Amino acid sequence: YENHVTNFIGVIDIVKVDFILSSRESRKKIAFICKKNNIKMLAEKIETLEDLEEAKELGFDYFQGYYYSKPSIFLGKDIAIKNTSIFNILVELIREDYDLDKVEYIMKTDIALTYKFLRFINSSYFNFLQEIESIK
Repeated sequence: YENHVTNFIGVIDIVKVDFILSSRESRKKIAFICKKNNIKMLAEKIETLEDLEEAKELGFDYFQGYYYSKPSIFLGKDIAIKNTSIFNILVELIREDYDLDKVEYIMKTDIALTYKFLRFINSSYFNFLQEIESIK
């Protein structure tokens, strides 16, 4: 391992180690190399208390896996936008002296509209360099 890793010392910030795919011996070797070179380690796929104890013993810095929480299945349902919100925005925008602060207020009062608008505006279609996080 060490011969392969030396080319990347100084470039690597963190090493992610899969506790299912790697053997205990290989994890020991990886931990030794990482500690020697001050590289942070993330133990992935920690599924039992024994896995967690081993990772801590080897000096891992971060941990993730089913030991902490099993995923819950969520049946995605579309969140509905209030038709009145869309109507009120359109009414405001067709006025000659429209008020963008009022449009912002209408959007902010409908969480579904705000969520969908921000998802749309941050999609790859617009390709903004920075994520838009606010209606303002």
